[in-house]
Amino acid sequence: MNDFWNKILPGSVKTDHGKFNGADLLIVVLDLILLAYTCYRSFRFLLATFAGNDTTGEYTVAAIIALVGLDVAAVAWSLVWMFGSTTKWQDVVSLLMFIVSIIGMILTSMTDTLSGEGTVPESLKFSAYYGVPFIILLNVAAGITYHMISPQVSLGRKERRMRADITETQRLGEIAQKDTAMKLELAEAQAKQNDELIARQQRLAEQKIMLDAMRLGIDRAMSDDETVKRRGAQVQQQITSNVAPQPALALNSTAPALPPQVTAQSTGTYVPPEVAQAIAQYKFDDNAHAQCEQLFANIGQMRMDAKREGYDLDDIVIDNSHDKEGDAARLAAAQDLFRRLQDAYTQRKQARRIGHVPKA
Repeated sequence: MNDFWNKILPGSVKTDHGKFNGADLLIVVLDLILLAYTCYRSFRFLLATFAGNDTTGEYTVAAIIALVGLDVAAVAWSLVWMFGSTTKWQDVVSLLMFIVSIIGMILTSMTDTLSGEGTVPESLKFSAYYGVPFIILLNVAAGITYHMISPQVSLGRKERRMRADITETQRLGEIAQKDTAMKLELAEAQAKQNDELIARQQRLAEQKIMLDAMRLGIDRAMSDDETVKRRGAQVQQQITSNVAPQPALALNSTAPALPPQVTAQSTGTYVPPEVAQAIAQYKFDDNAHAQCEQLFANIGQMRMDAKREGYDLDDIVIDNSHDKEGDAARLAAAQDLFRRLQDAYTQRKQARRIGHVPKA
């Protein structure tokens, strides 16, 4: 018998238990005949679920399509389980849906068979009318799920995740590099600012030291100048008080007639002739003397202010050639010095504003 089937069947047809043989053919023929009967019963049940007359044939088409989710689905899931599924979850889905489809076939066949006699139990009718649509929808969901859990889809998903992880790693690396570069730039800028601040502080400290030194020198110079002035005034007062009045000069004389030595009447203090002659020629003016002293005080203050601001006015000096002529000549010389100091101070400040003269 097996030799007969081997002659009429192609040798390439194999099943999960070996080559296709006569027994396999008999089972297939049996299944097809019985499947035709169950399909007829399922079709009648599905067609009866539509209300009204099928005048356009759309109910018939819908019932035939619904058979795919019942009888045809049972055969399809069995073939998938035998020849198609490769993973554990695909085996579970295909075997489970085969059982569910068989249950749907049983419900439709029994309900249609018993409906002819009108003895359909309410529980069976309830299960068929509510269970069959659910089984059809479940077949749809199972078919989509079967493809979602296939090895090819899983491999593709892993590959996509790997590419996404690589891309994300690259982006994170680029972000980290940019962040590091920004931090380096910020650190360099901050270090540069710190260097500039330190240099500015050093310059200020050096300027302060110079100003303190100049102020100390000015204070010492002013102290010495005041001491000299006081000492000179004391000597002048002493000489004036100890020298006797001199007679007026003759109109035709060119030099004062002074004795070889002058002595005071009261104390007998010796006065050199040249000093007596200078005193006799000096023209005293209390008002001019007071103005001159005030002017010299202003000149000293101006020099201090100029040094504090970094201007050196030591090259501007007074003309002492007329000091012996009297207080008025001394006042004129002081006024001339004050004007020249003011002009030099103003010019040097203007020159610094335009950048031609550095600080002293």
